[in-house]
Amino acid sequence: MGSRMKQIRESKGMGQKEVAAKLNMPVRRYGSYERGERTLSLDVAAQIADVFEVTIDELMNREYTVPVLTLTWEERTLISLYRSMDDESKELITETAKRYALACEAKQRVSYGTVDMSEV
Repeated sequence: MGSRMKQIRESKGMGQKEVAAKLNMPVRRYGSYERGERTLSLDVAAQIADVFEVTIDELMNREYTVPVLTLTWEERTLISLYRSMDDESKELITETAKRYALACEAKQRVSYGTVDMSEV
């Protein structure tokens, strides 16, 4: 992370002395973070990120990627049909799907012998 800190600091046109002053710490201590000689606490990392106006993830050079969800043709078709419905139809379909899922779950519990007859 130290090299990333140096890269961000230099891109902001700041010197170690300026950053250390904003963090209210000795220049030597800040330099030791930047050289990787000292481990950053979460609090100090947050303070440094604030000074650089970046997120902690950016400071750590971490990229957030959204996982890609792959849908089958049938799933895409169902979503397309659902989106073309009016609100009342969507509500009916949603409630029907929920009841069906509960029925499937109950059927599975019966087949495993774990159903509580008071639930039926």
